[in-house]
Amino acid sequence: MFYQKLHQLGILEAQAPATLRELRVRGQRGVGEIVDRYQITCRPVRGLLVDYLRERQPALDYTSLKSLAYHLAGVFWADIEHHHPGIDSLHLPADVARAWKQRLQTKTATVTTATGEKTTTTAERLSYRECLTPVRAVYLDLAHWAIEDPARWAQWVAPCPVGDEEVSRRKSQRRRKARMDARTRERLPVLPALVRTAGQRRDGAAALLAAARGTLAGRSAAVRPAGPAQAGNHQPAQLRQGIEDNLRSLAVGHLAAVNLRLMDDAEPDQRFDDQLAAMVKARDEPRAWRSEITGRRITLVNCCRKGVMSMTSRSTPRYVLGTATVSRVGFGAMQLPGPGVFGPPRDRDEAIGVLRRAVELGVDHIDTAQYYGPDVANELIRSALYPYPEGLALVSKVGARRDKSGGVLRYDQPAQLRQGIEDNLRSLAVGHLAAVNLRLMDDAEPDQRFDDQLAAMVKARDNGLIGGVGLSNVTRDHLLHALSVTDIACVQNPMNLADRASMPVLEECYARGIAFVPFFPLGSAFTQGNPVLGSPQVIRTAARLGHTPAQVALAWLLSLRPNVLLIPGTSSIRHLQENMAVANIELDAEARELLAPMA
Repeated sequence: MFYQKLHQLGILEAQAPATLRELRVRGQRGVGEIVDRYQITCRPVRGLLVDYLRERQPALDYTSLKSLAYHLAGVFWADIEHHHPGIDSLHLPADVARAWKQRLQTKTATVTTATGEKTTTTAERLSYRECLTPVRAVYLDLAHWAIEDPARWAQWVAPCPVGDEEVSRRKSQRRRKARMDARTRERLPVLPALVRTAGQRRDGAAALLAAARGTLAGRSAAVRPAGPAQAGNHQPAQLRQGIEDNLRSLAVGHLAAVNLRLMDDAEPDQRFDDQLAAMVKARDEPRAWRSEITGRRITLVNCCRKGVMSMTSRSTPRYVLGTATVSRVGFGAMQLPGPGVFGPPRDRDEAIGVLRRAVELGVDHIDTAQYYGPDVANELIRSALYPYPEGLALVSKVGARRDKSGGVLRYDQPAQLRQGIEDNLRSLAVGHLAAVNLRLMDDAEPDQRFDDQLAAMVKARDNGLIGGVGLSNVTRDHLLHALSVTDIACVQNPMNLADRASMPVLEECYARGIAFVPFFPLGSAFTQGNPVLGSPQVIRTAARLGHTPAQVALAWLLSLRPNVLLIPGTSSIRHLQENMAVANIELDAEARELLAPMA
């Protein structure tokens, strides 16, 4: 406004722009100005890029011209000059071209972890091939133009550093589809809640609109928030008020337990979830006017078995695993078969009892494998639990088989991996597994065989046989390589107090929101002695805290990162119950300090 007044009063020169916007916006820059934004040092190459862009300019709009200049002058040549000062030819040495493409494949990104923390990590550049295509095009154009006008272009003809296979879109399209499918699988479980919430908001908005239309101008209308009609004091706020009324009338600041009394026969639903959330909040939230916690246990009265399972699964910490969201303490089936994970169990009835008790205690993640036995662990799971409870995630692994004497052999060719997945589905009597881990049987670096194995796993996932691709017994390099091909649902590696070699893998999983499932959490059952359970530090800590050494070792693993999911195995109900109690054990600072130097 001020600028326009000055212009109208004639204070500004006659040729001055009519508006401040016209003064500030210079309009389209020339080709030379666009290229000079990237501060290219080599003047001959700078001149070549300007000439090339001017040749292409008639066929491009301004935005496309700027994008082409960005890729050629900025992404390509400015980066080459920055890392290799003094270079003045498009004929790039092989190591220079290779280093540039490696830098181009990744970028530094800030990601938010499952716990809400922000961390900086190196991520794949999704537009990698889009950056290579213009560079390949300029080399091919120069070679073609040199035939027609050799005096002008022939001096710049050079071997193209970007091969045809590197700009092929078939692989990138497969990767894009894999990412889209993974996002769909991740969001599908919450779709009912999204639909329900959208419906409630729509009903609320409709009620508000109807009330507004029926109210005279200047008058106010009271509108009750939309929500399910409920009889009795079962709204979350009413439950909290009921707890506080009990505290006041009993003249206490703490109750040993509080029962949530269900008033109908409805199945567990969103209302039940909201009620449980209110009870858990009353248990965990310190009162503003007292130091006590309002109760340490929640008891359900007049509820079905599904209600008990729902309460157990929702009151403990959870994490995403493939197509499921599971509690952090699950169950591993490796110890159910006979000695050496071979042959039938010592006591079949007890093994089945352990599995059923595990589900009763809230286990919703069971890890198994077809070669446990072989065929034994899966058969026991099916006999004990089929038809499976809703929400139970079955996870298996492939890549190995057993011979007649119990030896473990490789079984990791692509066709064998597919057969292993189908064998698991058949023996467990299911059509889908939450995740399946690719178990590596050696220390080889990521190579073509690894790529072929990953392709077989991705195909099984895309065919709907498995919800997520997992890895087992891998290095950080394997994980990063696999992530460049597809999404990874989980990683299973050995990890315990005495063996922390997989800590870099755990940290990478944590940064990327991938579940990390440690096996041999109490030490390997196949070695002499046990450096974990026999450790003086572990024994001393367990005695001081009133827990077993195994509970201390498992609690330490849970304390590492929130993406750690435990699958301790046992064939004993007593040990099972001790393992499940770990979810409520927190190690104090003294314990963590004492256990820190064990490895």
